Amino acid sequence: MSVNEKIKQYIEDHGITQKFLCDKTGISIVTMSKIINSNRKVTGEELILIAKALDVSANIFLD
Repeated sequence: MSVNEKIKQYIEDHGITQKFLCDKTGISIVTMSKIINSNRKVTGEELILIAKALDVSANIFLD
C-alpha cells in the first residue's frame, strides 16, 4: 500500500474530511484531492503537515 493510500485509508477510517486536512495544513483542496486519490505523490513536507494535522507520527504512513 502506498503512502497516499495509507493517508486515504486513515482519514476514511477516522471520519476525517479532506477539507479538515486542507484547513489544518494549508494544502489546497486540489492538491489534497490529488494526493488522496493517488494522482500525485505526496512530498515529504506535505506528509509532515498531514501527520501533524492528524496528530500522528508520519511513520505510520511509511513502509
